[in-house]
This record gives sequence, structure tokens and C-alpha cells, in this order.
Amino acid sequence: MKKIFKLVFFLLFLGTVYWAANNWNFIKKTLIKIIPQAGDYLEISENIPAGKITSASFEDCKISITDTSGERYYVGRLGREGTPMKKCARVPRFAISDSGKYMVFEDAVEGSNLCIRTYSIEKNKINTLAVWGTGSILDMEFLSSDKLMLFHGYSDIPDEQSVVLFDIPAIYTNYSLISDTDHLATDKYKGTLDVRDVAGDFFDIVEIGDKVSVFGGTKSRPILRAEFSVSGL
Repeated sequence: MKKIFKLVFFLLFLGTVYWAANNWNFIKKTLIKIIPQAGDYLEISENIPAGKITSASFEDCKISITDTSGERYYVGRLGREGTPMKKCARVPRFAISDSGKYMVFEDAVEGSNLCIRTYSIEKNKINTLAVWGTGSILDMEFLSSDKLMLFHGYSDIPDEQSVVLFDIPAIYTNYSLISDTDHLATDKYKGTLDVRDVAGDFFDIVEIGDKVSVFGGTKSRPILRAEFSVSGL
């Protein structure tokens, strides 16, 4: 009996390793969502960041990133100049693209208005991507293509929730043609995706293979709200 138990355990272990190896991007994105990205307390470098963004931290309104060299760089701050530090106590929701070229994070302007900002390591500048009133970011996910999906709206009003797709690489490819880079004109590089209305307090965007799924409902009983082909987005 013990030998059978050990054999079953060994086969389960091999299966888990095989699944993890084939779904590493999904695992990495999930860990980034559930593990707070606290500051690593490295000294701020006076050099210019290069390569890829490997991590980010938000301390006392100050935004810093770490690149592949392991150095830490101050790249900007949350809110407007003069915003009291107590307004920045909460770490904002943010995401780093798989390529390490881009970071997107939530911010607030003019009181409670939700603002989405983006940072490119190549441009080394924070830009405003969108301003969305008093709604909330329910989830955000960079796809393997570096396009960005944002689940936005009010958590308790299903019919006022939407998923917006931003073509981040196209925005930066055409960066020189955008007249106001402080507030990016993104209409031609974004679109709204249809998701069905589902009540609940769970919101999750998951990419596995060529499929990206949008879930609602509850964490214990997730409900599929939409599914898309990544290559078709």
C-alpha cells in the first residue's frame, strides 16, 4: 500500500511540474497579483534605466523601478505635486508587461477621479493613458503581446463594468505622432470588449495559451464572463 501511495504521489508531482512548466506566464502573473511588491530598499541610482523593468515599488508617493542591472531608479510620483503624503498610503494596483518594456498603474487626479498611467522604460517617462471618473480598476493584465486589458467599473454594478483593450506597443510605436504625450490620445489604439453581466465580488483576467478569459462571480465559484483569442485581439 505504501509503495502504491508513493507511486501516486510521484506521478502527481510529475504532473504538477509538467503543468507549471507549460503555464509559467500564468503562474508568474498570479504571483504578482497576490504578493505585494514592496520596496527593496536599494539606493536610488542616478543612471538612466535600461533593458527591462523587473519590479516596481510605491513608497510615500514616490515611484521607483528596478531594471535588469539590479539598480533602482526614481521615475516619478503618484498624484500631482503637493499631494499630501497620507493620500499615498495604499499601494496602487499595477502591472508590468512580460517583455519588461512597460508598466501601468492606477492613480488619482482631481480628488477621486481614477487615472491610468503608463511608463515606458525606453522613453523613461510617465504618461496618462486614461481618466475614468469615480470607477475602480477591478483587474488589469498585460497579455503576452504587451497589449493591456483593464477590467473597469463599479464592483457592485455588473452592467456598468467593462473590459478595455489598449494596444500599448502601437501607442509607443506612434509616440512621435501623438501631439500631447502627457495625456496620450489613445482612441485609435483602444477598444471595448463585450462581457456578460455577472454579479459577484471576484474579477479576474487570465491568459493561458492563445485564450484569455474574463471571470466574475466569487472566488470559490468563478463564472466565465467572456473568452477571447489572444491572436485575434
